[in-house]
Amino acid sequence: MNQALNQEIGRRLRERREYLHITREKLCETVDVSPQFLSEVERGVKGLSVDKLLVMCDGLGLSADYVLRGKENLTDVSPVISMLATLEEAYIPLAEDMLKTFFRVIALKSDGVK
Repeated sequence: MNQALNQEIGRRLRERREYLHITREKLCETVDVSPQFLSEVERGVKGLSVDKLLVMCDGLGLSADYVLRGKENLTDVSPVISMLATLEEAYIPLAEDMLKTFFRVIALKSDGVK
């Protein structure tokens, strides 16, 4: 892999790790790599084997599409599920109401109603 791609992959992995509030050390334990290796991957100095990429994706709840390309498969709803999973229980009914409203608006728009 080229260095620019390694840097993009490393940035996406680091952003997700930080978003999940996982320390490097904890992720290293989970995916069985050294802290130095993870640091080098996150900085784009080193690339990942396919095996390590898949383990890293699983450990961070990411798709390989996102890590490699920066976008998810359009039918992959895991990012939405991840957001909903972080909600406090009291806010879940509100999120459900918002999604229902969103889908009603889409249905009306696709039926030609403005």
